[in-house]
Amino acid sequence: MLSTRVVLITVTSFIIGGAMGLLAFAGDASIAESIKDGLMASGAVFVALHLLMER
Repeated sequence: MLSTRVVLITVTSFIIGGAMGLLAFAGDASIAESIKDGLMASGAVFVALHLLMER
C-alpha cells in the first residue's frame, strides 16, 4: 500500500505537470512539446516535493 504522503505528492505533480502542458500548448507549442514539458514539470515537482516533505 502507498502512504498518504506518496499519493499526495504524485497527485500534486500530475496536476501541476498537466497545467504546465496545457500552458505550453496554449503558448503555441506542438502537442509533442507540450507533453514533454508537462512530463518534465511533473518529474521536477515530484522530486522537489519529495525532498521538501522529507525534512
